[in-house]
Amino acid sequence: MATIGLSKPYFAKYVNSGGSVSYQNGGLLAKAIEFGAQIDSGESNDLYADNGVAESDRSFQGGTMTMTTDDLTQEASAALLGITPATISVNGVNVQELIYDDQMTVPDLGIGIIIKKKKDGVYKYRAVVLTKVKFNIPDESATTQGETIEWQTPELSGLIQRDDSTYHAWKREATFDTEQGARDYIEAVLNIAIGSLTVLSEAGLVVGNTEITVTPELTVGHSYKYKTGIDLELPDVYDPIGAGYTAWNGTDEITATTGEDILIVEVDANSEARKAGIATVVSLGA
Repeated sequence: MATIGLSKPYFAKYVNSGGSVSYQNGGLLAKAIEFGAQIDSGESNDLYADNGVAESDRSFQGGTMTMTTDDLTQEASAALLGITPATISVNGVNVQELIYDDQMTVPDLGIGIIIKKKKDGVYKYRAVVLTKVKFNIPDESATTQGETIEWQTPELSGLIQRDDSTYHAWKREATFDTEQGARDYIEAVLNIAIGSLTVLSEAGLVVGNTEITVTPELTVGHSYKYKTGIDLELPDVYDPIGAGYTAWNGTDEITATTGEDILIVEVDANSEARKAGIATVVSLGA
């Protein structure tokens, strides 16, 4: 089965509690371009008996992971390098800032990636999770733009380690017929789910309108979209939020019918779902 593609590099913070491994605060790094894992196994250590090899040790000794992505968001950079984002006001606008200093502590992370394969005309999607990786601080480089664009993409590298589970796993994988199946697997292993919004609906000041309050506050760089209806369901994390939704600035009253559901979704710059919540509409009657 030949490898023909690569997508969806995930990350999540690694947590060890007495040998019980879990993950939290995960997400997507960016869009994947290249991925590699170089594994170091034990040197040749064979036991010969009856003029042949009776036992051999080729155990995992460690490894190095490399990944090239189209970009690296500040959110992903903060997670990879253990930086707590700060907010600075620039001309009256709040801007998220990353400060590289003595307070940053590079964490261990779980890393997931989807490898697309094809055999006999059939596509398969191999979901790979490296259970414990510690990244190096990325190098900085850039070249000025000339007459033609030279694409410049960030390269990441990190140390692959055994985790702290009973048998000290370092990789998990499963193969699926669809990319969505592979995504669901990685999101389950790394405990990645849509964030929760608390949505409150109250009667608005205009007939037929509702006033919506959402907590927690909107993440810098994100925006809201909404839709109304009956028996609405939350989207999955990173689902594209487009047709059927309306952009909302977070303050204007929304025209909606009392008793219907209203679904508020916080989306990132790619209009992908990051947080969501549902409330029953209360609007001002005629």
